Parts: sequence; C-alpha cells; structure tokens
Amino acid sequence: MSTYDSVVSVLVEVARVPQERLEPQTRLDDLGLDSLARLEIGLALQNECDVELDDADVARAQTVMQLVELVAQGA
Repeated sequence: MSTYDSVVSVLVEVARVPQERLEPQTRLDDLGLDSLARLEIGLALQNECDVELDDADVARAQTVMQLVELVAQGA
C-alpha cells in the first residue's frame, strides 16, 4: 500500500470521510476535522505506517498531500 493510500485509508476510517471526497489537494478544514480528530488521525497514521509524527506538524497540515509528505518524512 502506498503512503497516499494509507493516509486516505486512515481518513476514511478515523474521520469517516467518504473516499470520493479525498484528493491530494483536499483541504483538511473542508472535511470538518477539529483538533481532536487531527490528533486521532496522527495516532492512527503512526500505527498504520509505523512512523513517528509530531502532533504539532499534524495539526499544521492543511491538505491530504501535506499529511502524506509528513508520513513519508517520518518513515
């Protein structure tokens, strides 16, 4: 599974976002994710992708692609 696919999978599972709404440029704010949801997504990404992510970096991510880049950097 690619990093992008893993991030999308976590967003679908944890944030309950329909996969059809997710594209690399999709803004996380447009998905209605609050700070708690972002923390949950960060933890799920760490578990799913076996990486270390800083909570502040996850909170600052604005798009799906920025989350993908964070995970790729943490790998």
